[in-house]
Amino acid sequence: MKSTLGMLLGLALAAILVMPSPVAAQSYSVGDARSDVGQLRNMYGVATDLLARDGAGDFERALEIYERIFTDDVCIAFAPGDPGQGCFQGIAGISGPTGVSGAPEAWADFVSWALAPSLGTQHLLGSQVVAIDELPRGNPGTSNSTGHATMSTYLQAWQVFPTDPPEEGKGDLSLYIGTYFDLAEVTRGVGWQIYDMRLIRNPNGSGGESRVINTP
Repeated sequence: MKSTLGMLLGLALAAILVMPSPVAAQSYSVGDARSDVGQLRNMYGVATDLLARDGAGDFERALEIYERIFTDDVCIAFAPGDPGQGCFQGIAGISGPTGVSGAPEAWADFVSWALAPSLGTQHLLGSQVVAIDELPRGNPGTSNSTGHATMSTYLQAWQVFPTDPPEEGKGDLSLYIGTYFDLAEVTRGVGWQIYDMRLIRNPNGSGGESRVINTP
């Protein structure tokens, strides 16, 4: 089972990290762009779940994905319900404005810290809408043209944490519901990347789902 999971994750990682082969300018369509931009958000879910392994997450692998899908100066915010919340300045300010700015590694550090106690997570993404505001002329990974896109994606994040007090073979399962709002652009020599990510939690907070389950 572990080898199968590892193989699947490896294939998923390769899909986002390997540059597509050059194509003629006229062959890169709006549909191609929507697919490429949507893949960034899907790979984010894979990378984030890699960080949640009961304190033994695969940080280097997750960071490799984050560095591919985010620009170096990405602005990240995760306000409960305020889309205008500012960017956060690393782990030292987690009690302050809820966002992160700077290198993708700062966000990986924060997510790893936040999920370290978890027994596992699964980020389910859906109802995704991608709008291409500016279509690159040719393959975005190899051409010098620019591109811009906006994207929204529903999130259901299932998270399992130890029970309080700890109980052998039991875990506390909770559900986080929200929506990602992303702005993406074409980075020369790389391709599409997200430069602004906002996670807005639904008005009901966690979604009202929390129960104790059996764990391996």
